[in-house]
Amino acid sequence: MDARDGKVHLQLAHNRQLGHLAAPEKYGELYKSLISLGLTPVGVEFVYGTANGGLAPPDWECAAPQGGFMALSEGLAWDNIRTAALSDGNRLVADIASRSKTYLQLLSIRILQLSDAYNQTIRAARDARPGHFFSNRFLPFIDAALHAFVADAACFRDVIVETVWRLVLKEDASVTTLATFLRKAKTNPHPCATAIVAMGQPGGWLKTFSDLRNEVTHVAPVGRSQTFHMCYARAMPCGDGQITLLHYPLLAEDGSVRRSGEDEFLDFKDEAKVKSRIEEYRA
Repeated sequence: MDARDGKVHLQLAHNRQLGHLAAPEKYGELYKSLISLGLTPVGVEFVYGTANGGLAPPDWECAAPQGGFMALSEGLAWDNIRTAALSDGNRLVADIASRSKTYLQLLSIRILQLSDAYNQTIRAARDARPGHFFSNRFLPFIDAALHAFVADAACFRDVIVETVWRLVLKEDASVTTLATFLRKAKTNPHPCATAIVAMGQPGGWLKTFSDLRNEVTHVAPVGRSQTFHMCYARAMPCGDGQITLLHYPLLAEDGSVRRSGEDEFLDFKDEAKVKSRIEEYRA
């Protein structure tokens, strides 16, 4: 929270401040200052009166990991493309541009909802200590936000491959999903096609995301697919002190989806197996 008093306050809530740092001279340097403390910004809300009073939505922008508000700039670019396409009478480009802008906006909102859900969960966990698992009644709100995010992200994933298929490869209207694209474009030599096909194979980020999307979509809520449905409190150095982070285990150590199934059922009377599974979940 930057209240323009020369300090930037780190806080979980207005009445739970963790510390502060000196406000940089240039506003853009603030993100670098936070990152230097080990904190990665996911977005920023510019506070103004009507939003505080509930008369307008939050002025929220999702922050790109490499810096800047990429979703905002890309959304504006797609908006310009849509306007030009409508002027030219190009319905295909106008339709793709409109859907792309919509999903960029939706995904930014989903990040805000995820952030709020994590914040509410850790705010309610006043006794959470690093190295300990915990759960509370806000945890299902993280599940809900995750479901919404991966659903919209999967739709945008399919719009992206449809865009490449129709506008870059100049093919017919037969591709509207990643699965179809991977099947039809596997021998296409175009660099965009080969890149997407590679990312859709095991080990590629599109494949990993698709596996996560399928697991999240078909097991509701997502956390219930695991033996344990808990958060894990982690300590992280921050400046001269430390802060407690909330970690919600969804993926295995290597980034792959942790599979559920009959082999996941655990006999809680077997103390050794329970301890082993807890350590695996912690990892």
